[in-house]
Amino acid sequence: MNSMDESDLIRLFLDAMPPDRGHSNAFFSSDAEILDCDGGPMLFTVDSFDREDHFPTGDAGTLGHNLAACTVSDIFASGGSVRFYGHSATIAEQWDAPYITALSRGIADVLRECGATFAGGDLGLSSRWHYTGIAFGHAERPVTRCGASPDDRLYVTGPLGAGNLLAAAELLPARGTATIASKDLAFRFPLRHREARLVARHASACIDTSDGLLRSLAILAELNGTGYDIHSLPWLQPARMAMESYGLPVELLAAGECGEYELLCCIPPEREEQFLRDAASDGCSPFPIGRLAGSGRRLHGASGFMTLDDYDLTARRFASRQEYLERMIDYFQKKHA
Repeated sequence: MNSMDESDLIRLFLDAMPPDRGHSNAFFSSDAEILDCDGGPMLFTVDSFDREDHFPTGDAGTLGHNLAACTVSDIFASGGSVRFYGHSATIAEQWDAPYITALSRGIADVLRECGATFAGGDLGLSSRWHYTGIAFGHAERPVTRCGASPDDRLYVTGPLGAGNLLAAAELLPARGTATIASKDLAFRFPLRHREARLVARHASACIDTSDGLLRSLAILAELNGTGYDIHSLPWLQPARMAMESYGLPVELLAAGECGEYELLCCIPPEREEQFLRDAASDGCSPFPIGRLAGSGRRLHGASGFMTLDDYDLTARRFASRQEYLERMIDYFQKKHA
């Protein structure tokens, strides 16, 4: 298996590309790309999904919702609103007309809630489904992953663990008799368009948790030259109960790279009070989880603070998802020992 991580693979493409013109952010430094256009900054993002993302396909409307919601999450993490949306959809041969209709309506419902226009796309047919979503947005004040400082407060926009719960349903059955209820797998990722306005007004930096909380924290820490202290995490209750039923450390819900697409934002201390007032006014309920630190990476687990400076497990470095999972389990069980 290729041992390069995602940034190495992307760099191979970028090194061959023409020089940037009209591109405001450096690559890797923002969830959405920030483009200089007449009338102000434009946000652009593209994201691909297939069965390896562990999205349940039993309910077509839920799948359509999740594909669109996860695509536009990068726009929200950059403090923007979605204007145009397109896709390239490879349809599985076994999907019939009612299924495809429900899938399309799930996508359309997201666009309506965001106030976005469908701009068109491409369609294919194969034995396995694949979906690429494309979104363009606007932001008066684009927010990147850079610009944060030690002591900035860390907030997430919702409970954590949904994405890794969906992955656990496929990867963990062999570990015992515990099961995950089917009702908990009909999860629809929330749209954080209202929270995006808070990000634009108050955040020094922001990233979504699409690759899991720990990976998102690591990216923020690396780009801003900081560490972090995480004091508490708002777990999605079914996800936490699933970990307990399997007898596994709950920290796996933060470590796994199938994230829940919540926004993780850095709020300067002097902005925190106004941030919380505006959140309440907008009907949002962000969770405080800790702060950026001058150095070190610490997470408060079930047995107290654990140091994560040596945590460097990423899925692409392993031959299989199962091997990656076993290494994560071993790491956090040793932390609890």
